[in-house]
Parts: sequence; C-alpha cells; structure tokens
Amino acid sequence: MELLGKENLNYNLSKHPSKLTKIEINSTSSESVPKRARGEPDNPMENTERTRSLALLYEAGARLSQTLDLDQVYQTLRDLLVQAMDCDELIVSSVDAGRKSIRCEYYHSWTHEVDVGELPPLPLSEDGSGAQSRVIVTGKSMIIPNYHIFMRSGGEGTPARSAGGQPEEAQVENRSAIVVPMKFENKVVGVVQIFSYRYNAYSEADYRLAEAITNQMAAARNNAILYRSARMEVEQRRQLQEKLEQERALLERRVAERTADLAQALRVRDEFLSNMSHELRTPLASIQGFSELLQYQTGSGLSAKHKRYLDLIYQNSEHLIHMVNDLLDMAKIATGEMQLHKEWTALESIYHSCLHYAEGRAMEKSIQVSFANHCPVQKIYCDPRRTRQLLNNLLNNAVKYTPESYAIGFEIKVGADEEHLEFIVWDQGIGMAQDQMARVFEPFAHLQASDDSRPSGMGVGLAMAKRMAELQGGTIELRSQANQGTVVVVSLPIGDEAVENGHGETRLLTPEQTGMLRRLKEAMLNKVVVVADRDPAAVELLEYYLEIFNVNIRTVTDVEALRSTMRAERVDLLIVDITLPGLRAAQFLRELRSMHEYASLPVIATCPIQQAVDQAVVRSLKANDFLVKPFHFSELGSKIRKYMG
Repeated sequence: MELLGKENLNYNLSKHPSKLTKIEINSTSSESVPKRARGEPDNPMENTERTRSLALLYEAGARLSQTLDLDQVYQTLRDLLVQAMDCDELIVSSVDAGRKSIRCEYYHSWTHEVDVGELPPLPLSEDGSGAQSRVIVTGKSMIIPNYHIFMRSGGEGTPARSAGGQPEEAQVENRSAIVVPMKFENKVVGVVQIFSYRYNAYSEADYRLAEAITNQMAAARNNAILYRSARMEVEQRRQLQEKLEQERALLERRVAERTADLAQALRVRDEFLSNMSHELRTPLASIQGFSELLQYQTGSGLSAKHKRYLDLIYQNSEHLIHMVNDLLDMAKIATGEMQLHKEWTALESIYHSCLHYAEGRAMEKSIQVSFANHCPVQKIYCDPRRTRQLLNNLLNNAVKYTPESYAIGFEIKVGADEEHLEFIVWDQGIGMAQDQMARVFEPFAHLQASDDSRPSGMGVGLAMAKRMAELQGGTIELRSQANQGTVVVVSLPIGDEAVENGHGETRLLTPEQTGMLRRLKEAMLNKVVVVADRDPAAVELLEYYLEIFNVNIRTVTDVEALRSTMRAERVDLLIVDITLPGLRAAQFLRELRSMHEYASLPVIATCPIQQAVDQAVVRSLKANDFLVKPFHFSELGSKIRKYMG
C-alpha cells in the first residue's frame, strides 16, 4: 500500500534544537474545517472521530509538554497510541546518519519483556530495504495491512529485520503495522513502529493520528534529550568539581606536609648551623684571642718571620670567625630572626676597624687600599657590629675580585639629603655584566675570581650586606661594568632623631696605641675586677686580657658566689654574663645599685652571640655597657678605658 500524503494537522516546532521546544497544535488546516462550512454534508461518524482525534492530540500536547524525562515521553506515547488504536507492540528507534545505523530506544510488547540495552544496532539500508530504512530514507509514513506479504515482496526478497534484531518473519503475531518517521526540524531523526496482531488493523485516520502524535512526541523527545544532556553535563561538572576539590584538598595536604617537612628541615638546619657555629666559634675565639695577646706581649722578642706567622694566625682565625658568623647570620635572615642592637657609635671606630680588616686582606695580594673621609659627622646611630660586618663583606669582595698590585678604595661622605651617610667601596677588579648584577644579591651566588680560579668564600657577602643595610633603614646600590671595576654605595641613616645615651662606642684600642695602653694600665693598677661567667674558655681568655692591666681578678661561676664576693670586698669593675644560671639580672643589679658603695659601679654585661639582647634591655638592667661574646681584646680595652681610664 502506498504511503499517505499530507497530514491533517500542522505543527509549529522550534527552530532552535539547543533550547526546549514548545509543543503547539495548529488545527486550522482545511481538513479540520467542518464539511458544512465547505459545502459538504456532515458525517456524524466522521465528526465523532475527528473530535476524538482532536481530544487525543490536545491530551498528547498537554501530557508531553509536562515531562522532560525521556522514558516518560515514550510511556506517554504508548498510552496515547493504546488509547487511540490497536497497539500490541511499539518500537521507537533513532537513526545515526554518520554511522548509517538504527538503534532501538524503546520497545513495548504485550507478550514479552525486551531490554533495549542488549539489542545491537541495525544497519541503515540506503536503498530502502525493510520498513524502517524505507521510511527513514523517504521520510514518508506507511501502513502495512499484511506484514507477512510485505516481508516477502516489499523487501525485494530480503526479509526485513525488526528493531529487536530478529527477522520480522519470525514474529508471526505481528500482522499489520504503521511505520512513521520521527522528524525534528524537517530532519528524520528516527522511526516509530506500531504493530497489531490483526490484519488490516489500521485506517487512514489511525495513520494520520499516529503521525500527528509522533510529531508532538519528537519535539518532547528533543526537549527530554536536551534536558538529559544538560543533567549529564551538570553531573559531569559536579563530578569534575568534586574531583577538583579532592585534588585541591590532596594538594593542600601535600603542600602542608611539604611545608611542615621544609619547616622541620629549616629548623634542623638552623639548629645545626647554630650548634656548629657555636662549637667552631669557641675554639676560634681562643685562637684569635691568644694570638692577639701574643701580639701585645711579645714586643721585639720575635723575629720578623715569627711576627708574620703570628699575624697570619690572627688574620686567618678572624677570617674563619667571619665565615662562621656569616653562615649563622644567613640562617637568621632566612627565618626573620635577625635582630639589631643599635647605639650611638663613633664613626671613627667603624672605619678604623674596617680599614684594619681590609689592609690585612689586601696585603696578601699587594693591593693598595685608599681611604678618604669627607664626612664631618662623628657619630652614627646604628648596630656597630652589623655595620662593620656588611662593610667588611664589601671590602673582602673588592680584594677578592681585584688583580694583584691594583687598588681598592673606601670613602665616606654625607648623602645629598644630609640625613644619610654613604659608605663607598670601589675596586679595579674584573667587574661584572648586567646579567650577573641581577643575581649577585642572591645567597650563595659566585662570580669568577680575578685569577680565574674557583671562587672562594660561600657567596653570601653581598646578600647579607643588602639585608643588613635594609634592616637599618638603608639601601645598597651596585654599579659595575665588565673589566672596568665595581662601585658599591651603602646609604645608612645618621639617626638624628635618636637620643644619644652616652654609652656609645669609643675608638677601638689597637696594638699600635701603646701610649694609651700604658696610661690605662697605670689607671687600673691593683683595681679589683669581678668576672661572673661559667664558660671556662671565656673566663680564661678574660683573665689573660685583664692581666695586661695589672688588676686583681676575682672569678665566680654562680650567683651565690657573686653575691658573697661583692659583699666581701670593694669591687671596681663587674663583668657579668647575664645568662648565668640562676641569675635574675635585673633584680640583682637593682639590689647592687641600691647599695651606696656600688651606686656608680661600672658594670659591663656580656652574653653569647646566639642569645644577644637589645641595648634597650641592657640599659633597663642598669648596666653601663654590653659586649657580645666572643669579643676582641681591643673591644674590652675600649670599654675599660671608657669607664676606668
């Protein structure tokens, strides 16, 4: 039987498949107009059938527009078709034009259950063999009054296959059918097959009604597919977000673990550096201290060669101490534990010490050291030890990267704003290129030395100098060209806003100042000096230092012995380690100052470098001055001359 022509109802479907399609019914076609209006006699049976069809179509539109569930769409289609006509079996299939295949999406049968997931897709016959392929290829519906005859003749000798995957001739109970193309936006997207167990079960009205309901179902199906795709996308995004959250949590946990491991490693490193530096500094301080004493005491008793040996021992021990201090300071800088101990300091004491250090280093390479002081300022409010340290690092680099027999320079002047001092270190060394200048302030960065040998030192000098300048509110500037030398300018605030307390440093005592030393020895003759310290090496070195001044030394190692000694005789100078076990320094010194005979007693407080305290704390203890161990004989001599000379 030929496929029927125009549909008796037109449907306005959306042109945008990406949006849900509104299902509408347009019942204004010519065939829906009563025959009386067209001059034709009314047929009561046709009117009843038409009314019933319209009611079903409106019901279809209402029910299909209320659901976005694809299974519910197919079940609604089944309910409507069962209500309208014989529908013993219903098969809804989709077509994949790219793969040329037909896949069953829904299968309803009164006789058996079918799992569409187990049904393989069928090939799409482009020549129209088989009911489904013919309807898909032509895009036209068809009625099959006798399914058996159709299978034998309509398939050109090739049995058509049902969506169930079994030969259609094997399903003898299906005796007639309506096959309708499922269209969306004038494109065939699938096929609907309606089967009856009776021959000639379907009329032209059934065919048209099935076609109309299928068209509405196609729009509802598209909406349901879009909704399902959106739900799947939302679910996939949710799963992806959940996975990302899990991965983020895992990453955060790993970062936290790595951070904890790194923090632990840094703590272990800092403890190691602190312990190592302390263990190294103690013997090195003794070597340096005793070599310094020998320099004072030997006079002309040694030959020039032996004096040179002694100088080398002193200079190299000093160099080792500087390296150990630098290593520990870098650890403190990295952890933010670097503390300043600022005080009013004689500018002369800073540059004399730095020049002495630079000349000792330059002598080994026959390098001339030039010095110029263009500054009328006599004092600067700074941390004297850190200031010397950063300048010594710059001078050491100048010597290291300058060839033999060339020159380096050290200059001091007031900055353009008259509020800063500028310390200028220049050299005639190898200089550096722009790309090297970008990384010289990084810790452990090395440049090639002037003699093309492996760089000496640890590569922390400039990095530490920069940080120490910044900690004091200053800056450091580097100017250099390859093979043209280098100029480094350190700018530090003078500190006019700071109030001078009278306890600043004085000029350091050097071995050449023998006249000053002789006068100090005369002033200190037979004075009583109490040393309160439990470090045997520090006590021994202090005793040797003090013996030069011909004083009477009393050494105590605990608080009770200190109190007894202070009560037993008149004391002229107290040198006390404020970390002495059991000592409450503030309370003890207040008690001491309350005693009339000790109200003005000079007190020099000391403590190990790893436990150094701020000068404000020292002043609150009522101490006159402060020394960080290990210290030089010249530093001790400077303090003694200040209060006893």
